[in-house]
Amino acid sequence: MQSHMERSEVLNLNYMMSLGEADTSSINKHDILSAMSFDARGNYLAVGDYGGRCIIFERTQSEGKDKDDFEYITEF
Repeated sequence: MQSHMERSEVLNLNYMMSLGEADTSSINKHDILSAMSFDARGNYLAVGDYGGRCIIFERTQSEGKDKDDFEYITEF
C-alpha cells in the first residue's frame, strides 16, 4: 500500500470559486486557508482556515464532464 507521500501523480488544482464574501476587500486573516487534505481515496476534501473552521467537500462526478467537482457537505 502506498502512502500519500509516495504517489507520483501530480495534482492540477485550479481556483474555480471562492468561499464566503465575493468582495475580497472584506477578507480578514481568519478567512485565509491554512490547510487542506484529501482522504485516502480522494473522495473527500477537508479545508481549514486560520479562524479554526474546517469545511468538508465530497467529490462528485457529473455526467458529460471530463473532470470532477467537489460539493459542500458541512463545516465545523
